Amino acid sequence: MACTVVLLAVASSVVYPLLLVVLESFHEEASRVAGASWWATYRRIVLRLMAPTLVAVGMITFVGAARNIGNIALLATSANRPLSILQLDFIAQRKFEEAMVVACIIMVISLAGALVARVLGLRGGPS
Repeated sequence: MACTVVLLAVASSVVYPLLLVVLESFHEEASRVAGASWWATYRRIVLRLMAPTLVAVGMITFVGAARNIGNIALLATSANRPLSILQLDFIAQRKFEEAMVVACIIMVISLAGALVARVLGLRGGPS
């Protein structure tokens, strides 16, 4: 959570200018002329235009949070240990099999996130 808060500045500096471009008045006017509601405009126009940027910002935030283990180690307790700290604890206890299982779980979660990002990026890209 702390890493996500730190990376919000990067996310907002990337998303905000795009949001200003996407939300120009002609998009809203065109959707209103076509009879679309606010929600339909947001879902069909704004989200589709912003999907690649949102996916990229999400991946940058995820990678930044995954790499910043020092802050996580300082904030983690036994009640809220993330998987990376659990893996380090297993390695310190010389339980290499359990550490490898945790590493595989982290890898599967990372690959699933990358696949979701890829699918959303392809869907939101130019046709």
